Amino acid sequence: MKKEEAIKELLLLCSEKFYDIERYQITDQSVKMLFERWPENASEAQVLIKVVVLNSLYNTALYDVHAMAEHIVKQRVDPKFSRGDITVVGDIRKGHGISSRKTDRERDFYSFATKYCHWHVPSSYVMYDTNLDIVLRELNKLLGFCSRLSYERLRQYPTLKEAIDSLAVIVGLTSLDYKELDQALWVYGRYLKNNLPDDIKAQLDTLAKAVSER
Repeated sequence: MKKEEAIKELLLLCSEKFYDIERYQITDQSVKMLFERWPENASEAQVLIKVVVLNSLYNTALYDVHAMAEHIVKQRVDPKFSRGDITVVGDIRKGHGISSRKTDRERDFYSFATKYCHWHVPSSYVMYDTNLDIVLRELNKLLGFCSRLSYERLRQYPTLKEAIDSLAVIVGLTSLDYKELDQALWVYGRYLKNNLPDDIKAQLDTLAKAVSER
């Protein structure tokens, strides 16, 4: 089996197993319902609810939810969402004035921003977290789908989106949407960190070992 085919099979299995992990199916259903209920971002009260829910369910370490909600409303993000403009991620992640608790420097809420954008327009925005970062760099070593991929480059949103799109093409997973790809990469990242329930880990072992040996 070619390495691309082996990785495709592994990622498909990872995506399938995502909802076998406790709580994640109801988490996604809850977030989807909330963002469909309030798709616009002109009301600070509605934005605040979305910010609080995302921060709580995804553990994004956003400790001043009121400041972030006010910031998002001021950015007038809805026109950018309507056309899938990826610069909106940068509008949200910075400029909010929320400083680090240890320094006076503004925090970069990159992961939160990608998730906030994704749940507004899932077809246009990919999500970022450390599991996905680990997997993309690991698979890039095997497949070479993106040049000079690094932690720093993956924190540049155009590079992140390009990397995920390129990976999907090279392994033949363009039929999956961004949520399904995110699920696959997230589960595989948890596998690489040895942080999955034993039964799910056992189901992935054979394919994952075949990929790592190539």
